[in-house]
Amino acid sequence: MRSKLEHIAAIKFALIHVDFESMMRIALPFLNAEQLQDVRLEEQKIHVVLADAFQCAIDEGKLAEGSAMLMSHAFSALLMLGSKDPVAGGIADIADLPQAIVTLFWNGVSIRYPQKDGQTVELFRCLLIF
Repeated sequence: MRSKLEHIAAIKFALIHVDFESMMRIALPFLNAEQLQDVRLEEQKIHVVLADAFQCAIDEGKLAEGSAMLMSHAFSALLMLGSKDPVAGGIADIADLPQAIVTLFWNGVSIRYPQKDGQTVELFRCLLIF
């Protein structure tokens, strides 16, 4: 699953040089209501395809339990970083960006500490007290 996500990211970055929402802001004045609805419907279909793949991986025990649709939207949001300057984001080479984004998506941002049995446990290092 992870290698497939990296492949999707690499293809997206090779083909598209503007993020979808920026493109839509430019196109919006030129689209009628029906065209806008059609574009948004097609965008939703992409999320459904991704969510189906995530759900399949969840069902097979390859991904943690969670909302497959939320995963789809989160992955898509991270892919929008591909239109940004990779050097500014700490990535030296655009070719490294797909793997960096998938690693961030795959691992999240929490710290993991190995346990004796080889499994990992997530620890919250800070508590927010209100």
